[in-house]
Amino acid sequence: MKETKTLLYLGTDQDGIFDASMSGRKIDVNARVKKLKRKDSLLFNKGGAIKINGNGEFKDMDSFTIEALIKPRAFGKRMNIAEAQNPAVAFFIDDSGALIGSVHTQSGWQSVSSGSKKLSNRKEQAVRFIKDGNTLLLEIDGKVVGRKVISEKMTYVGDRSFFIGSWVDGKRYSFYGTMTGVRITKGASSSGHEKQIAASQLNLEKKFKTKFKISRIKVFLDHDVSYNQLQPIKNILTAVGVQTLSELSELKITSKVVMTPGKVMVAPKTINRVVNIDWPALAKSVAGLDKKKLQLMLAGKLINRNSVNLIKKEVGNAGSAGTSVPHAHTGVFTHVRPGMVSMQPGAGHLSINTLKKSMRNVEKLNISHAISIKDNKFVLKDANLLGNLTKMKPAGWPATKGDTMKLLSVTTLPVDSAVIVAGTFNLQNTELVIEPEVSTLYIIAEKIICSANSKITWRRPGGSTPPRADNPGLNGRSYSGVVQKPNSYDGCDGGDGLPGINGAVGSKGLSAPNIEVWVKDMNSMPDFDLNGEDGIKGGRGQRGGRGGNGANGRVGRIKSFLWETWCHKDPGDGGDGGDGGKGGNGGRGGNGGSGGDITIGVLDGTLESTVTSKSFKIKNQGGQKGRGGERGEGGNGGYGGRSGAGKYCKDADDGHNGAKGQPGTAGSDGYSLGQDGKLTFFEFSENAWEDLLTRPWISDTEPDYLFPGDTLRIKGSRFTQHDKVVIGGTQLAPTINADESLTVQIPASISGGEKSVYVKRQDGTESNRLRIWIKPQLNQFTEVLMPDKSFTVNGKAFLSGAQVILNGQSLPTTFVSATELRFENIGTGGQGSAAELKTMQVVNPDGMMSNVRTAYTPDILEVPFKFNEHALPFGNFDNGSPSWDTYCDTFGSLEVWHEQFDIIFGHPILTAAFYGFYHYFLKGESNGGLATGYCTALSSIVLNEFWQGSTDTYSRYSLNAATRKMLTGVHGKLLSRESLIHFHDQGQQGNARVLQTYREIEHVFYNGCDRHNAPMLFFIPSGAIWDSGYIDKLGSTHCIVPIRFVYPQGHSGPQADGSTDPTGVRLYCWDCNHPYDPDPANTDYENCYLEFRNTDGEIRFDYYAAGNRKFWSEDGITLGMMSHGDYHLADHDLPFSGPLGLTSFVIDFLLSPADIQITDESGLRTGLFGNQLLAEIPDSRPCFMAKGAYMLPADTALTRKFTGTGTGKYTFNSVTPDGTSIVIEDMDTTAGQEDVLAVNADGTQIRFSPGVSRNFKLTIARQVEDEIRAIAVEGIG
Repeated sequence: MKETKTLLYLGTDQDGIFDASMSGRKIDVNARVKKLKRKDSLLFNKGGAIKINGNGEFKDMDSFTIEALIKPRAFGKRMNIAEAQNPAVAFFIDDSGALIGSVHTQSGWQSVSSGSKKLSNRKEQAVRFIKDGNTLLLEIDGKVVGRKVISEKMTYVGDRSFFIGSWVDGKRYSFYGTMTGVRITKGASSSGHEKQIAASQLNLEKKFKTKFKISRIKVFLDHDVSYNQLQPIKNILTAVGVQTLSELSELKITSKVVMTPGKVMVAPKTINRVVNIDWPALAKSVAGLDKKKLQLMLAGKLINRNSVNLIKKEVGNAGSAGTSVPHAHTGVFTHVRPGMVSMQPGAGHLSINTLKKSMRNVEKLNISHAISIKDNKFVLKDANLLGNLTKMKPAGWPATKGDTMKLLSVTTLPVDSAVIVAGTFNLQNTELVIEPEVSTLYIIAEKIICSANSKITWRRPGGSTPPRADNPGLNGRSYSGVVQKPNSYDGCDGGDGLPGINGAVGSKGLSAPNIEVWVKDMNSMPDFDLNGEDGIKGGRGQRGGRGGNGANGRVGRIKSFLWETWCHKDPGDGGDGGDGGKGGNGGRGGNGGSGGDITIGVLDGTLESTVTSKSFKIKNQGGQKGRGGERGEGGNGGYGGRSGAGKYCKDADDGHNGAKGQPGTAGSDGYSLGQDGKLTFFEFSENAWEDLLTRPWISDTEPDYLFPGDTLRIKGSRFTQHDKVVIGGTQLAPTINADESLTVQIPASISGGEKSVYVKRQDGTESNRLRIWIKPQLNQFTEVLMPDKSFTVNGKAFLSGAQVILNGQSLPTTFVSATELRFENIGTGGQGSAAELKTMQVVNPDGMMSNVRTAYTPDILEVPFKFNEHALPFGNFDNGSPSWDTYCDTFGSLEVWHEQFDIIFGHPILTAAFYGFYHYFLKGESNGGLATGYCTALSSIVLNEFWQGSTDTYSRYSLNAATRKMLTGVHGKLLSRESLIHFHDQGQQGNARVLQTYREIEHVFYNGCDRHNAPMLFFIPSGAIWDSGYIDKLGSTHCIVPIRFVYPQGHSGPQADGSTDPTGVRLYCWDCNHPYDPDPANTDYENCYLEFRNTDGEIRFDYYAAGNRKFWSEDGITLGMMSHGDYHLADHDLPFSGPLGLTSFVIDFLLSPADIQITDESGLRTGLFGNQLLAEIPDSRPCFMAKGAYMLPADTALTRKFTGTGTGKYTFNSVTPDGTSIVIEDMDTTAGQEDVLAVNADGTQIRFSPGVSRNFKLTIARQVEDEIRAIAVEGIG
């Protein structure tokens, strides 16, 4: 069979165009040549050319083949496919479209033409120019179209090597079109020859398939292919210091051997054979020997320092005896590990001889090559022997035992490979076991000896898939205590549990290791058992969520009279428990692992007889499908709530317990069997076996998976100090290490994914190419990992489709850029969570995992509030809709617990005077009123819906006229006597109120929250003296809804006894000024919280809205709290009146532009003095959130001073508990102008003194029985 060798092949990868042959030549590609998406396909635009640097083996070609798949785009002038001066070869298309091949001889250029067989324009055709000895051939699409015989040898016409696509100047005769698979081969390879090889290969494949019952069999008889396959084998032999296998002796395995990654077994050199001494025969012969012969015999068998004098007498002067043969062991022996030879400054690549010498230096000095006795004559082979025997250096003393097998750790070989090298590899009657971490086992030998039970197999590790953990977030909503359905006495039903998720998919079975056997004489082979591992069984499905517990029904109300007791109001039914969620399906079983690939290479012409005539078995089928996982159990049903039935009120039933959820289904088996391994056979030539490795060769990269900025170590041989490393198209300067490996730092800016790596010499010669994978790198994550919240992670080398992995679970992730991802954290189901440090990673879509970071999940105490269900779909507003109807809604009696107070406790008559202020306050800033927003009403409605079990608040509400009117009425409760007194008294406590409010809210959360005790959090002025600008500081935010306590890392969490340290605790809230937005890019609504701190020995707060601090304790603001029941469900009274037995107030309010100052007979003050709101007069209070309004003690003589703050008209109103009102309307004023109104204790005497004479209107009204009687005074005063 003709021997061929590819000298050039133009390949492409993601980095560009390169010589993909084993030569790795430097090529120069000009800008007019582009690589196409099709592999190894090139577009030559006009003027395009590729220059091949260096002649090398080209100039020695007597026979050659040039071939390519071409698609010319135009004819009419000559277009070169390839041309060189040395060798003098031209392959081109002439102007008529004919294919021409030319070589230069002593007689000039000799050409062969396709003649009338023209090439087609814009059609892809395979062309080939062959020189086979003296014959020139041309082929188009596998058919010979030209033949010519020449009689002279080729001669060169210059020094330039090949140019592809142009003449040797890189300009003329440029090719216009595409070329694919351009190849130049040493040796003739015609289509007919290739067909013969293909037929022979196919014939052998059929025979081998029949013998081994394996379908994936491939046979290669082409020497060019085997030459490429032998390059890694040559690199291995170079790494272990073996030049030829003939210098190695037998490696015999006598017991089971386990091959682990990096393990290298090398047979001893043949020259270090064991000296066989027959000790019993030696003992018998001693008795019959004379003294001299005895001494001579002992010196030859057991030589030591006592033999020195005898040897000197026998051989005389050893240095001049002519019988001494210098040995490699001269001087002190140095142990040098193979592959660890130092590189000296200025040194080139390491030679084979250097490595060979380093191998010899680990051998023992054997007696067989130190001395010999022939015909009773002593022959000294090592001149240094006698000196070494007298020294105290045992390394120089000869041994009778020869070298045994060496176990090496060779640093220049792939870390996951194992190697056996021997002259003869003897595996008779034993087993070789490969560990699963080994990727490929290489066996390289001249000969293999086996027996019928010789076997090579691998250890299958097995494993299992963990079950899915229970998830409290799947549990249905539960209720505790009495929580009534809307407009009903019955308890709310528990929520149904959510279904569990499917079990985790079982892991794919491991693929069996690969094995390569390269042997010249294969007269026997072991059995191979390299079946893939079976897939791992899938994990158990997740348990379904537990159904929520139903709420208790309202307790029936009874009445008694004398000795009779009866049911006055019916009790409510208990709420039904929610049904349990369906269990998750079992996880799918893993796919089977692939069988190991088996490669066998033998000497040319021996394959068929070796394989078909020997009896050995090969098993490399894929593993079986893994079994499906067990089904998950259904969640338990929730408990029904208790009815409100009792001894007298009996017409109610307990709620029904929820049904247990259905179990999931068993998981399905894995999708597929493992892929069968390939069985590949090669035949190689003797020349290819003996050929030495000359180009740089990469045997391994370590690690294969790196982060940006990591250091890559490149193992191999033939590296030089001037080499460059190219990674993903970027050229880098490496460091050469003492063991001849290279190290280079990966650029920090490199993109993620697969990259090609190769070494490039100064002359442009390139090594083979290996692949590495750049893993995503995750920066430190410092945020607190809140549930149901979006987060950003930063790092490097992220790819589109990357996922954030938290504690091994994938989270919904959005790709932003190569350095940024956003992900959504899972929720807690409203049940809170315990503090935990979780592991965080990023996985790219190619499966590459990032480094591990830790993320802190805090201790959380919360209610199950969900923004997308329970929040309102609109934000705060400042234009209310006050009316007499809303006025009545605000101060009318609300039936909360379905009872009404007796009429004696009802409200007094609502006065028109206070309605005027009510209307002015609630119409809102945008309508010229006082209210800066309606957050108290919005917060109250959200809580009311939430604690009645509504889950459609977000979708059901809209800000229409009816909703605005309803919210205005709810917001008006801020003007009630209960609210005004409550918030003023809390504000009086100053900063101390911060801690008390914290403890009150935490206590409710810890012990159970419901519709009545749910807290509303208020920002109120702090201390006895209020800053007059507090309303401007609060803006539209004065009431928010607490939903979650988050405790910092290291905190002990909430304490049952109320002793929690609030320092560092965050209280997250719903703030209506930042409404829920389904756009994932907007997360402001999640970032509203108070953070508590200890300053100067007291607890203070900072409030952050949308992540930015809005105000803090130092702004003169403290925290107030009112329960939802007290604000929304309880009755509210007009501030100037109240139920019997409660204090009554005068209510004063001034409509701008003016300020009011009030003094009593003692000079105590209430009102705005400077920039402070004072309340020195006993029982006086400024009205929270209402500028210019005050609650004043009744039956007290007071003097009011009105000071203008600008030019305009002001109106003053004063309403007393007895129904009297005083109104000064439309009073003209200017800045600084003062008017005074004095009123005696019972309001019967009034004196109004304007600062300047001007028109005024004073109205005094009083309630007399069921009538309002009034007197108006108008004039100039």
